Amino acid sequence: MSVRERVMEVEIVESSFVVPSEDTPKHSIWLSNLDLMLAPRRHTPTITLFLHNGDPNFFSVDILKAALAKALLHFYPLAGRVAVGEDGRLEIQCTGEGVLFVVARSTCTLDVLSDFTPSKEMRQLFTPSSDANDHMCIMLQVTFFECGGVCLGIATHHGVMDGVSALHFINTWSDIARGAEGTVVVSHDRTLLRARSPPTVPFEHFEYQCCNPR
Repeated sequence: MSVRERVMEVEIVESSFVVPSEDTPKHSIWLSNLDLMLAPRRHTPTITLFLHNGDPNFFSVDILKAALAKALLHFYPLAGRVAVGEDGRLEIQCTGEGVLFVVARSTCTLDVLSDFTPSKEMRQLFTPSSDANDHMCIMLQVTFFECGGVCLGIATHHGVMDGVSALHFINTWSDIARGAEGTVVVSHDRTLLRARSPPTVPFEHFEYQCCNPR
């Protein structure tokens, strides 16, 4: 751990669960073999830093929570939990329990992170711990700095969503927070990735064809 990381302290101010703003379907979502390959990686952390833009509502916690509750209407499986189903296979149980939302603060300024480099210690400071929360689909942490800047830490379960899906969700959340609620198209059908039974190969794969050596 660097000197910078040893002197930086982050204090948790509030931890709560944000649930969808309306009732959502309660059922289980099947995970494909591709999803299960990534599930052992558990949560993938990402950290984004923002300078204060002068807006009095800049990263307003109340606005973020209200927008998150609306975004979860479209991405309602994220408010559920990853669990083992009756068949012994991991699945997403859409329970509507909510998304962990952590508010934190630091007495440091963003200048301390001017030469920011990813590290395990930095992830532990700015994203919720996944050690006791490995069943959650996504966790969020907003850390406010003394200078007014903000760090948004996101931990997404890799078996639940990939990078493209995570970005889709974050963009939707951001749009709603700004008041730009457009049409959101989301598909939760994982059976599109189900293996064929019996296995079929409808396309030619030249790499598996026999050829006569010259």
